Amino acid sequence: MARLFQNYPLLLLKESRIILRLAVPVMAAQVGQNLMTFVDTIMVGHYSAQHLAAIAAGTMLFFPLQVFANGVLMALSPIVAQFYGSGQQPAIGAYVRQGLYLSQLLALPIFLIVRHLAPVLGWIGIEPKVVAIADGYIHAISWGLPAAFAFMALRLFNEGIAVMKPGMYFTLVALACNVVGNSILIYGRFGLPELGAVGAGWSTAIAWWVMLACMTVYVGINRHLKPFNLLERWDRPNARRLLELLKMGLPIGLSLILEVGMFAATTLLIGGLGTNVLAGHQVALNVAAMSFMVPLGLSIATTVRVGQLVGQGNISDARFSGLTSLVISVAIMASASLVLICFPMAIAGFYTSDPQVKAIAVKLLTMAAIFQIFDGLQVVAIGALRGLKDTRMPMLFNLISYWLVGLPIGYFLGIIGPFGAQGLWAGFIAGLLISACLNNLRFFQLTKPQQRSGL
Repeated sequence: MARLFQNYPLLLLKESRIILRLAVPVMAAQVGQNLMTFVDTIMVGHYSAQHLAAIAAGTMLFFPLQVFANGVLMALSPIVAQFYGSGQQPAIGAYVRQGLYLSQLLALPIFLIVRHLAPVLGWIGIEPKVVAIADGYIHAISWGLPAAFAFMALRLFNEGIAVMKPGMYFTLVALACNVVGNSILIYGRFGLPELGAVGAGWSTAIAWWVMLACMTVYVGINRHLKPFNLLERWDRPNARRLLELLKMGLPIGLSLILEVGMFAATTLLIGGLGTNVLAGHQVALNVAAMSFMVPLGLSIATTVRVGQLVGQGNISDARFSGLTSLVISVAIMASASLVLICFPMAIAGFYTSDPQVKAIAVKLLTMAAIFQIFDGLQVVAIGALRGLKDTRMPMLFNLISYWLVGLPIGYFLGIIGPFGAQGLWAGFIAGLLISACLNNLRFFQLTKPQQRSGL
C-alpha cells in the first residue's frame, strides 16, 4: 500500500499526459466551434444591442435541439472506443454509417421545428423588433444543421479511435470562414445588403457546410482509415444498429437538453426583464460557454480513454483515468474562475461598448466565476460514465439537478424575489453543484473495486 501511494504522483503524471494528448485537440475543436457564436456575438454586439438581443433569444430556441441531436450522436463515441479497445475494428465502420443515417434523421425534423419557434419569443414579452430579427437569424442558420450533424458523426468516429486532430483543424477552417462571412454579411460589404444578425446566421450555416466538406474529404482519402471502409461501401439503414445507437444516445441527448434547457429557459425568463438585461446576460453566458468548452473537450477525451480501457477489460485503470481527468478539470476551471474574477470589465468590453449592457454583464460574470469548478466536475464525470456506457442515470441526475433544484431556485430568487438576473444565475450554481456531486458519486460507485469474499 505504501508503495502504491509512493508511485501515485508518477502514475497521475503519466495518465495526465495520455489524457491531455487526447484532450487538447478536442478542447481546441470545442473552443473553435464555440468561437463561431463568440464571433457572432462580438461582431453583432458592436453592430446593435437590439441585434445582439435577437441572437441571444434565437440561439436559445434552436440551440437546445442542436445539442440534443449532438447528444444522441455521442453514442458513437463509447461504442467506437470500446470496439477499438477490444480489437473489433470491422464492426466500427458499420456503426458509423448508421450514425450518418441517424444524423440526417435528426436533422430533418429539427430543421422544420426551429423555423416555427419564433412566436414563442413574442409570447414571453420580448420586443416585436427583436423577435423579427431572431426569426430571420434562425431561418438562416437552420440551413446548416444537416451539415453540422453529419460532421459530428464523422468527428465522433475519429475521436473514438483516438484520432483527435482532424476535428480541430476543420473547425478552425470553418471559424475562419465564419469571420470572413460575418464581415461581409453583417455589415454589407461588396455590394451585398446589410443583414446584421441574420447575416451572422447565414455565415455560420455556410461555415458548417465547409466543415463537413473538409471532414468528408479527409475520411475519404486517408489511407489509415481504409480498414474501416467508411465511404467505400454503403449499408442500408439497419434497424438493430439504429436502435442500439438510440438506446444509448437518447439518454445522452435528453441529459444535455435538460442542462441546456435550464439555461435556455432562464434566458427566456431574463428576456422579460428588458433588452439590455438580455444582452448583458448573453455576453456573460457566452463567456461561460466558452470556458465550458475546455472541460467539455476533456470530458469527450475521458469518454474515449475510459471506453478503450473498458474494452480492454481494465476497470481499475478506467477508474484511475476518470479520477485523473477530474483533477485536471479542477485545475483548469479554478484558473478560469480567477480570470473572470480579476478581469470582468475587460471581458465585457470585448463584446459591447454599451455601458448598461456592460454593467449587467460584469455582475453576471462574477456569478459565472462561482460555478466554474462545479461545471467542470459534472461534465467530466458524465464523460467518464459515458465511457462505461452508463447514460440513463446521468439523465435522471440532470433532471433532478437542473429542473427540480436549479431552475426553481433561480425563478424564486430572480423572478419572485428581488435579485433579477443574478438570482436566476444563482439557480445555475445550485444545479451544477448537485449534478457534480451525483455524477461523481455514480462513477466511483460503478468502478469500485470488488471486495474479495471472506474479508
